[in-house]
Amino acid sequence: MKVIVIGAGVAGLSAAYELQRHHIDFLLLEADDHAGGRIAAENAGEFRADTGVQIFTESYSTAIRLCHEIGISEECSRRTGIYSKGSFRILDQNDPWTSLQTLHGFKLLSAQGLSQLIKPAQKIRTHSNQLRLNDASHAPLLDTETSIVDRMRKHAGSRLPEDLE
Repeated sequence: MKVIVIGAGVAGLSAAYELQRHHIDFLLLEADDHAGGRIAAENAGEFRADTGVQIFTESYSTAIRLCHEIGISEECSRRTGIYSKGSFRILDQNDPWTSLQTLHGFKLLSAQGLSQLIKPAQKIRTHSNQLRLNDASHAPLLDTETSIVDRMRKHAGSRLPEDLE
């Protein structure tokens, strides 16, 4: 049997890896001149910067396991940031206060809007051990509200930028 895998993004590369592990002949097609899809990074001296529109953190346990398995693992950080308007703004899973200050600095939401994010953020943090991307069985028990976008739209006190919707 021959399989064609279209796209060398994360899903395509994962499919190709599994096919190879099971000794199934396949052809991987990619339109771009590089693999990775929406995940991309560049090195600048000793620093590495994500330049793609998708990243994964340590909560992506399946992706992290696969990276370790194929020997391309990188140390995942609970601390990340966004470069905007000439400065690097920090988001830190261990320091919600810093992350709130960062979000406030972007002026995407009012102070009232940010305060409305605290309750769901605390709920997510409290139940983080039950939230896994590779096992959604506990999610319905925790999903008692509308989507975060709907919640922000209802309580934020400011109109959401279109790119967040």
